[in-house]
Amino acid sequence: MTVDLAVGPSEQPRFLEHPERHWSTVKDIGSARRNERPVDDLELPMVGREAETADFVRRLAAGRSHGEVLILTGDPGAGKSVLLDFAADRARREGGRVLRAVGTESEAKLGFAGLHQLLRPVLGELDGLPSRQRSALRTVLGLDESAEASDGMLVGLAVLTLVSDLAEPAPLLVVADDAQWLDRASLDVLSFVARRMDSEPVTLLVGVRAAAPLPGFDNGYERLEVGPLDGAAANRLLDRQPLPPPCSAPPS
Repeated sequence: MTVDLAVGPSEQPRFLEHPERHWSTVKDIGSARRNERPVDDLELPMVGREAETADFVRRLAAGRSHGEVLILTGDPGAGKSVLLDFAADRARREGGRVLRAVGTESEAKLGFAGLHQLLRPVLGELDGLPSRQRSALRTVLGLDESAEASDGMLVGLAVLTLVSDLAEPAPLLVVADDAQWLDRASLDVLSFVARRMDSEPVTLLVGVRAAAPLPGFDNGYERLEVGPLDGAAANRLLDRQPLPPPCSAPPS
């Protein structure tokens, strides 16, 4: 995923000030680091995101005993998905279970498409739900036929019961990325569950573009803004690249 390198006007990366100097520096670093130990991406997923990473670690730890909800906001390319990947990888390494859905614009108007993506790995677990909840959930997921429209309350209760059951043997992480493109029905179910999982060892992380509406999550939840990198972080990121950035006039 592309990382946003936007910086403030007073914090220009060094290669903008002296491109010829940065060109040689990057070449030297790239050749020297071929023999170095690779960076552990799970511990340091992104340069300049140490605060966000630490916050994730804290929330994942808290989610082992009670419900946690965090909304990540930021512009495209800011690194929201990388941070969500980090959270998912860490949860798995610590023995937790992960459910994940990624919104896509082409499915934004398909009812329960996001919920189907989220629950597809655990569809075999639906048999343990109470009969009315199981029937309602299976119907909206297209697994059963029903002459009557499913009760939205029963669908929400079914997902809440399922999430609680899945979190019983080990903490559960639920990730919804690009949530601005999740269908409204799936968002309604997620917000229903989020408001009722206080005592469950479940963490819900939602990634959404800055300023995009997020029905059901507008108020009452903490938000973490993933902003542009500052000048120092941008310089460190550039220093880690094996090849120099393209220049309009490379040194002769």
